[in-house]
Amino acid sequence: VYTLPAEFLRVHSPSAEVQGHGKPILQYGKINVDLSKVEPAGQYALKLTFDDGHDSGLFTWDYLYELGKRQDALWADYLEELKKAGADTVALAGYMRLVTPAFLDAFPDRVLNIHPAILPAFPGTHGARDAWEYGAKFSGCTVHIVNPVMDGGPIIVQAILPVRQDEDDEQLLDRIHVFEHRIYVQALQWMAE
Repeated sequence: VYTLPAEFLRVHSPSAEVQGHGKPILQYGKINVDLSKVEPAGQYALKLTFDDGHDSGLFTWDYLYELGKRQDALWADYLEELKKAGADTVALAGYMRLVTPAFLDAFPDRVLNIHPAILPAFPGTHGARDAWEYGAKFSGCTVHIVNPVMDGGPIIVQAILPVRQDEDDEQLLDRIHVFEHRIYVQALQWMAE
């Protein structure tokens, strides 16, 4: 049994848009892509629709098996192609999964994430809501370097704001987003220097 992440499937789509006509076209910016629809294509394949609008290419059972069997090597080749194309820093946003060790190894100390809480408090997928439910007096956001521990990497910059008594967790999150946009840009500027 193989587990094939949506990003992996997207960048290895059998479509001409990805495979080109004998010369594959490097796909980038697909780290947050997800599947929006899966349809059978007869008895031999699946038609996958991704939430970035890509829906061409039929994934035959044989092709899916090959992707699973060669996943580590294909993933390593893909990461190497990204680096050859000039990628040296990866900025995650809304990425609600752990990245693979191979991905972290390809961009050592150059994978950043923004988290809607003041780390190390309230790590995980619902930082702002967890802080609000806990009754925290302050919340905020954190840009950190990604490591194998969820929301556990070194902190680059944080923004802190008071939690208002008259707001719910969604209103708090909306206010946090304003600061996320400010500090993420600052962190990326620092990384570029």
